[in-house]
Amino acid sequence: MSIKSTGNRYGGIIDVEKTTPIIYDLWMNILQRCYRHKNYKNCIVSIDWLRISNFSRWFEENYKPEYMEGWHLDKDILAKGNTVYDSKFCCFVPQEINKIFGNKKKSKYFKGVVKVNKKYRATINIGYTQTHLGYFKTPEEAFQAYKKAKEKHIKEVADKWKDKIDDRVYKAMYNWEVEITD
Repeated sequence: MSIKSTGNRYGGIIDVEKTTPIIYDLWMNILQRCYRHKNYKNCIVSIDWLRISNFSRWFEENYKPEYMEGWHLDKDILAKGNTVYDSKFCCFVPQEINKIFGNKKKSKYFKGVVKVNKKYRATINIGYTQTHLGYFKTPEEAFQAYKKAKEKHIKEVADKWKDKIDDRVYKAMYNWEVEITD
């Protein structure tokens, strides 16, 4: 099935006569995120990807339908904090990897740290399970326990998916540093 359309949507240029629903829907989702949703107000689409023909070409070169069905397009694993949807920064990753880097609201202290009575508790969520890492005297000590566990988990998941993910994703995950400001 293909979609026939020409024109302009959310600043994007439809410069092809036909495209597939999966490409069109993903491209439109990126445009809507950047130019309609407040959670993405600082994100932009590169000039290249404003043309569906360029996005489509990148998609065809990078998406492997035999095993990537249900995978997510990610813009900030290859470049931490990146806000540009572009071929240099985007990659397809399985949901498990995408969830690791999700920006859940951090606590009053640091990510993975809460105050319990007069101590600071560190926890990490792995999948749907919360793991207790210990109680500490300071929020900084608790965060260091969280950081160590999180970085270890990221490497374990990278190893699990090594044969399927882009080499750049694997390297980025192995070099990922959890920062106190995350």
